[in-house]
Amino acid sequence: MRDDNKDLAAVAKAFAIQIRNERAKKLQVTLEPGVAVRPDGNFRAYVLDSIRHPAEVQLLRHIYQDAFVLIGVVCESDTRTERLREKYPEAGSVQVDEFMKRDEKAPEPHGQKVSDAFHLADFFIDNTPSRKNADGGPNRAWEVADKLSRLVKIIRQGDDVVRPEANETAMWHAYGASMRSACMSRQVGAALLDHVLQEARRRKANAAFLEVRSANHAAQALYEKSGFRAIARRANYYSDPREDAVVMTLNLG
Repeated sequence: MRDDNKDLAAVAKAFAIQIRNERAKKLQVTLEPGVAVRPDGNFRAYVLDSIRHPAEVQLLRHIYQDAFVLIGVVCESDTRTERLREKYPEAGSVQVDEFMKRDEKAPEPHGQKVSDAFHLADFFIDNTPSRKNADGGPNRAWEVADKLSRLVKIIRQGDDVVRPEANETAMWHAYGASMRSACMSRQVGAALLDHVLQEARRRKANAAFLEVRSANHAAQALYEKSGFRAIARRANYYSDPREDAVVMTLNLG
């Protein structure tokens, strides 16, 4: 659709037209060209499955403003690959891998850019755990329903007080740092690192350890500025490209 219309937001426009039609049907009003179908004040959600380009996000945010919420769904690569193979058994491993790469960031300008759209999300959900255990019973590690219930409470702004989780606070700090900095990646990294160390101290951790590529001097400088020191080196720890890892530690006591 994006290629046919030469419009990167063509899918989002189609979504908006469909929402307008559905809203008019719910409110039993006649559609008129150029006349908005205004909400009636009742809570009503329209789920769009799914957003795959940042231009779509930008247009939907422009139209619906704070009423638009983008949910980023996380799933570990191996689990996603396995599920795709189960869903499309006729596709081979190579085809599944190519599909995932193309879905993440197609080379064509009008192609899918899921990774770029994903980072614009307002709320994140981990869908890696299976919904059911091997015996068919419910899996307690599957928290998607609970997370979505929490999101609904946040959106409705009722009497329930919903406090931010640790990862949400970290992202807020990172976003604030990126808006202040001429070097976005360095400031975001520093904000995230500071938050992680604060959380580790709050939980009474004694020390922090990390590995970093031996050639990544900027990251090593960032860690040293936070008090880390190098204590070891692991040969050929990284691949693509193969490189040693420098092990660093920080005393949190």
